[in-house]
Amino acid sequence: MSRQLTHDFRHSYRGYYHDGGICGVRIYQDVDRPGTPPVLVLTELPENDNTSITNLIEVLTAELIAAYLPSALETDELPVVVEHYPVRGHLSEHYDRVTFDSWRPRIEHRYGGDRIRLGVPEWRRLMPWELEALISPMVRP
Repeated sequence: MSRQLTHDFRHSYRGYYHDGGICGVRIYQDVDRPGTPPVLVLTELPENDNTSITNLIEVLTAELIAAYLPSALETDELPVVVEHYPVRGHLSEHYDRVTFDSWRPRIEHRYGGDRIRLGVPEWRRLMPWELEALISPMVRP
């Protein structure tokens, strides 16, 4: 069974210094097999003129998990986080899988207030077919 799109929305967030950030969020979950890691895709929207999702990925991911996937960090199957940049001018569309050196959420006083965040992020480029495989994995007998 493949994961299903369970959430698809625009998320407003506070950037480094002020409100007004906006990104796209899609969450894919396997509703038939609990324990299968959800896939969280964050998209940098062209109209975002605030701090980019790349610069706040550890904060945005923590905030979104707390709000929409609160039990995800209680299992051994951590969420799969994907950063997505659509075509922009001369730049082509690309996807990156993001992992963190610590998945333990913590609160820090940063960017003018208390923010929940994960550890230091690391990015690895994904081909579109790799993202498709994450969202709709092959069923094995």
